[in-house]
Amino acid sequence: MTAINVLCQGARGLMLTDTSGYDKQGICREWRSKAVTLPHAATVVAARGAHMSTISVYDCCHDCDGYNEMRATISERLLKAFAWNTQQDRSYGLDVIALGWSEKERCVKSFFACNEDGFLPHDCDCQLAPLLSPEEVKSAGVNPAKFDHGERDLLRIMDYQRRNNPGQIGGAAVLTIVTETTITQQVIHRWPDKRGEKIASAQSCA
Repeated sequence: MTAINVLCQGARGLMLTDTSGYDKQGICREWRSKAVTLPHAATVVAARGAHMSTISVYDCCHDCDGYNEMRATISERLLKAFAWNTQQDRSYGLDVIALGWSEKERCVKSFFACNEDGFLPHDCDCQLAPLLSPEEVKSAGVNPAKFDHGERDLLRIMDYQRRNNPGQIGGAAVLTIVTETTITQQVIHRWPDKRGEKIASAQSCA
């Protein structure tokens, strides 16, 4: 499971992802960069699910000139590349989340797309994956109506997701910030996880 949390704030957008890569036994085997940037398009894209990696999604979208083109063509690109149809085994899902500068709307926007409806894009100013209810967001120490503390709120939410999805979210919390002219990435937290061991989900940011 990959944690991807997104928040649009007008002139900038935030995406927070974890870095753990683990096997079927839950043993951490590697650290991965799960948010892939497209600097020429002022966009970052991430994916979660068993059918393909973030890099594969990047391969489908790297020639987009901007966020708006990616949103308009994402369904066609993914369906064509992976021949998704009603006969496909859907027991494993695929979610794609993109965050980028919209020249059309002159602000940072985000969309979510999944295999269940043919990768049709759905706009979302706030996207939490794994999904949390408003009550769970409150339990994480965040006001679900505001998210007015940006990076801190997203990290608190990821820490809650980690603790409630044992052995699946960890490594480092990588923050990607998108504006009209810049994309930056930085590690804002590291959990004490080790390769060759199960993720110690009980250990939090607190």
